[in-house]
Amino acid sequence: MNAINKKALAAGQQTKGSIQTGQANHSTGNGYSKNSTFTPATIGRSFNTDIAHIPTRDWLVEGLCLKKYIAGIVAPGGVGKSTLALALGVSVASNTDKLLLGVRKQANVLIINNEDSSDELKRRIAGITTQYGVCPSRLEDTLFYASGYEAKHMLSEMSDSGQKETKLAQHLIRYMIYKDIGLLIVDPFVSTHNAPENDNMAMDLVMSIYRKVAAKTGAAIILIHHTRKLDNQGSSAGNADIARGASAFKDAARVVTTLTPMSKDEAKKLTFDEQKRSRHFRLDIAKQNFSFARVSAMWFRMESCQIANGEYVGVPVSVNLTPLFSSSASRVKWDEASVAEALERLFGNASVIEWKSLQPQFETDNQIRSTAAYDAIKLVSDDPNKPTVINNGDEDIGYWRSKVPGGSIKINRKVF
Repeated sequence: MNAINKKALAAGQQTKGSIQTGQANHSTGNGYSKNSTFTPATIGRSFNTDIAHIPTRDWLVEGLCLKKYIAGIVAPGGVGKSTLALALGVSVASNTDKLLLGVRKQANVLIINNEDSSDELKRRIAGITTQYGVCPSRLEDTLFYASGYEAKHMLSEMSDSGQKETKLAQHLIRYMIYKDIGLLIVDPFVSTHNAPENDNMAMDLVMSIYRKVAAKTGAAIILIHHTRKLDNQGSSAGNADIARGASAFKDAARVVTTLTPMSKDEAKKLTFDEQKRSRHFRLDIAKQNFSFARVSAMWFRMESCQIANGEYVGVPVSVNLTPLFSSSASRVKWDEASVAEALERLFGNASVIEWKSLQPQFETDNQIRSTAAYDAIKLVSDDPNKPTVINNGDEDIGYWRSKVPGGSIKINRKVF
């Protein structure tokens, strides 16, 4: 730097090529730096060594949920977004992956729901734990929920001077640090602020509060958000622009997924009647800033599960509809890898399961008859030393079948 520029900086003046430091223009966490100095980094001789020591991205759910960042789930009303979000919370809190979304590690979970009462949240959680066989004791001190049904939990409110962070935001940060919360789910996002939804500047201020929460706590955040009115023709699946309001929401979220109901055209291809169509919905990655997004949709079916008080609760269950879309059920061509992939969607973390207990769901999910299912399972290796190996995106999984004389077929699973 030449002498003129040095003197200008010392005097607090700006010249060409210098940076005005000045006073920080925000103090309530809107994402702007409060530092009085600006010190960009440069590439040094130790750059490659430094890169080798950078921690890998801390995914809680592969491609969907990353610690320190915001993700959005965008869906119209009545599809199942709240129940899916609860099921995802239970999965992460209990370190299970029954939804087959790719849960990579356990974390404590906090769910803020401003639309449902505490009793309703308990009903839905009970349905999820019952459906998936998760013992509630596993969720003690790992799953927390707060209902704002009677008094909404607001992180941002409009004042005379503009959109401001509420006291709850600071309380929330302290609570999350105290309870070591690794995942915060907010349902719905719109209920936690009163900013004009179509005002990008106001919405950016709201999102900056969530960025602050993520940065201060190190937690992943999932914001459940509504869509604008959809035409129900399937074209909106995987489209981040279906999010209601200003673009600041999807711009701030590093991952955006969409939940959309099965369209009439999709149901027609599968020969599903209206009742069956209404129970199915799809999840698509609409935006992924950190890796390649999943290309294919993940499909879910709402199952009715009876809980301890005798009521029935809807619970989302992962289903594989790919074979049905690729060809009719009678023309599905199985190979050992595709059979193993179908088994992986059913197996969970078990190491051995009898085929007769898997077969009914295998037939339902893949829409095939019992004879075709039996023919398919015979394609899986029967040699434990040379199992059928697939990769689930994170690790190699081996499957093989075994049978003792006079016994039933057993399917074995091993992580390599």
